[in-house]
Amino acid sequence: MSSNDSQSVRAYLPPEIGVADVIDAGGLQVRPDFEKGVCYVYKDGLVIKPNESATFDVLIRDKWNVNGSRIEHLRRRIMSVWERSKVANQAGLTGPQLVEVMNALKAITDKRGPETLDQNYIDFYRDQTGRLNDIEEVLARIERVLPWEGAAPPARYAWVAIYGIIAFLLLFGAAVFIRNFRK
Repeated sequence: MSSNDSQSVRAYLPPEIGVADVIDAGGLQVRPDFEKGVCYVYKDGLVIKPNESATFDVLIRDKWNVNGSRIEHLRRRIMSVWERSKVANQAGLTGPQLVEVMNALKAITDKRGPETLDQNYIDFYRDQTGRLNDIEEVLARIERVLPWEGAAPPARYAWVAIYGIIAFLLLFGAAVFIRNFRK
């Protein structure tokens, strides 16, 4: 066989996959394509004889099916908001919305995703992530209308207090410095 019988193989990876996300290239090389903004696997000089085929198993890090802990966190958060709404005597107002949120979360968890990495797999988990983002938005809106009685205030209030104390100390220090400077 001559060198003219050799082939080049090139396969582009999904946009979320970087060079570091390729765990095992399966005998191929990995390179970024800066023009397209994605990575690809390739092999130059591949010789395939008649009636033969070549298969390369490329192992990549799963960047899509990562919502398991996020779903559990959302369940706990929904239950926490439900308890806050009961304490604030607003369960009648927020209850139907929380039931809708819980049903939407249940619909997400009941639907099984594809097992093999292909475009359907990627689309399924991208859609799941988008739907979880929507649920978090609705839940955040509900949380904003609930009073913080009986629960810890949001962390932003702690930062406001810290910055207030720092500002007070700076002003107090400046006043002492100016007073001592005038003497």
